[in-house]
Amino acid sequence: MISEEMRLSAPPAARGLSLQAALRSVGDQLEQLHVGQAVIRIAPEGIEVQTTTEPPIRHYSWGDLQAHAAAQRARRTGVPTRGAATAASTGGSWLGLLRVVGAVLDSQGVCTGVIYGALARAGDDAHLTVQVRGRQVLDLPAIQEYERWARSRRGRLHRRH
Repeated sequence: MISEEMRLSAPPAARGLSLQAALRSVGDQLEQLHVGQAVIRIAPEGIEVQTTTEPPIRHYSWGDLQAHAAAQRARRTGVPTRGAATAASTGGSWLGLLRVVGAVLDSQGVCTGVIYGALARAGDDAHLTVQVRGRQVLDLPAIQEYERWARSRRGRLHRRH
């Protein structure tokens, strides 16, 4: 749980989309570029991504991220529910991990932060940490546990209907 002093006020109205959608979009871009390491800064004006690939620094305005999120939604339309759950699983992908990080940050009212990550490639260790106001609030095991919990809740909700 993120402490009260780590939270900020409600997300800026100008942002217009959740961190879950914004970070999922960034994760999609990182997957397409085959990025192994990244530092992702969430700021009031958008998201900055620093990687070891060219160009090393990318800036995404909230408007850019809204357009990318809308394109992703359009691509996902028509995907069967069971397939969507499998594809959304973190499984070590930027898209999956950042989607979960965004959902957790949204649920805690966090508006800014820094994500440090390296995904496993050929036997390397993967790591992902999230810092808010200089303090670590999430790491890879916590993110993976949250994903397992969310998946189990989705399963229970589907069985009720």
